[in-house]
Amino acid sequence: MYTKPQSRTLPLLNSSELVILKSIALGLGFETIRNLLEISESTFKKRCESIFTKLQVCNAYMAVKVAFQKEILMEKEFTTEKIKTKALEFATQNVDRLQKNPFDSKKTLWEFYDLLIDFKVLMDKEHQEVMVQ
Repeated sequence: MYTKPQSRTLPLLNSSELVILKSIALGLGFETIRNLLEISESTFKKRCESIFTKLQVCNAYMAVKVAFQKEILMEKEFTTEKIKTKALEFATQNVDRLQKNPFDSKKTLWEFYDLLIDFKVLMDKEHQEVMVQ
């Protein structure tokens, strides 16, 4: 998902608000978003309320809808299904990297972390290629 530079006619969303808005747009649940961002429920609620106020809406569905209408968020190549497909392809190609040391949980965790970084680099590269086209 591509994020367009925000217009001066709308109140600017800060980076944490944009992350939450993008996550909601991708279909992640509130609890999942909170856990991924490692923020409290009250902090999450405050940020959501700020998003809703700035976009002049009353719920998450309308926030996402308005964000697409106002081109704060722009759907490009990366829909949820495409991301899932890429993740599964990547995991299938790299599954052997996690099976090297099944008894060393710390090493496996770091291997998994490395895999996630590699996946992010792959997605960023593909996103850049889409933007150039």
